[in-house]
Amino acid sequence: MAHAAITYLLPKLSSMPLAEVLRIRRKVSDTREGFSMYLQELTAQVDEAIKSGESVEDVTRFSETVVEARLIPSYREFMRQIEDISIAGDPITRGVIEVSAALPDERVTNGVLKALGMSSVSAVVNRAAKLTNRGQAFQFMQEIERDRSGT
Repeated sequence: MAHAAITYLLPKLSSMPLAEVLRIRRKVSDTREGFSMYLQELTAQVDEAIKSGESVEDVTRFSETVVEARLIPSYREFMRQIEDISIAGDPITRGVIEVSAALPDERVTNGVLKALGMSSVSAVVNRAAKLTNRGQAFQFMQEIERDRSGT
């Protein structure tokens, strides 16, 4: 599954110079563990396929489907939210957007925001969102994509 995700982010990885690969690896070292943990969360069905004796080709194809159907769409959603944050600029708006990306649904997000009070939402929410496996996976992917595009 990691191979499918990295191939999406770095389609020319196999032709990259080793020094470039190592540079990118160092650059994403802070979020690599979160990326790995989030992929593990997504692999429960893949593990079942392996245990049931599916062929390597079927497991590989299934892994690629999970990346294409779950990870990449969630990542694109995350990127839209980040772009929206840069337009909005307001710290409270940024916090609300980031917490909504980290929490399972709008009801939970609203409960957290209400419990915290609007004055303290920004810093707490921003930190919490960045420390989730999902958040770190997306930061990892964002860093690779930014590096690839030179931005």
